Amino acid sequence: MRQIKPWEQLEQLGENRLEQTTTFFRYEKETLAFAMDETNQSGYQSLNGDWHFSYYDYPEAVEKDLTALTKQLQASPLIPVPSCWQLEGYDQMHYTDVLYPFPINPPFVPTENPTGVYYRTFDYQVNDRVPRLLFEGVSSYFECYLNGKFVGSNIGSRMETTFDVSEFIQVGQNELIVKV
Repeated sequence: MRQIKPWEQLEQLGENRLEQTTTFFRYEKETLAFAMDETNQSGYQSLNGDWHFSYYDYPEAVEKDLTALTKQLQASPLIPVPSCWQLEGYDQMHYTDVLYPFPINPPFVPTENPTGVYYRTFDYQVNDRVPRLLFEGVSSYFECYLNGKFVGSNIGSRMETTFDVSEFIQVGQNELIVKV
């Protein structure tokens, strides 16, 4: 019998993620709030921009050792985030309003399951807020690693997902890997 993989476990839609809520932003001045620019809030840091990216035909092809994977990713090309890797030349576009582009056999996912791994570094400075990592919409199951440690995962296309990264983040440079 085939073993169920983490992205096929329908009874658990994620690991270590915070309860889903509406995202609220805190601003120091009313004028900043009316500008409706989330980058104006205290302690906010966007991770949008260029990320290193590697594409794989299936999840099992991704290097399991995070140190080796990090070295591979550091040498990989950059793509913009947010974006859709199909628009960046990886994989094929899929659009259908009649048939699914894959066989329906819950909870099993086809072996050929395009997988992308993103990598970037960022600097963190302590502020008055609990450090949280917010994903505003990933197109599939994803796993998140910060500084070589598993932070959490989420199943659900384009669901907003937040992780408390207090125990993983460090002052100064941090390494973030997201496997989609």
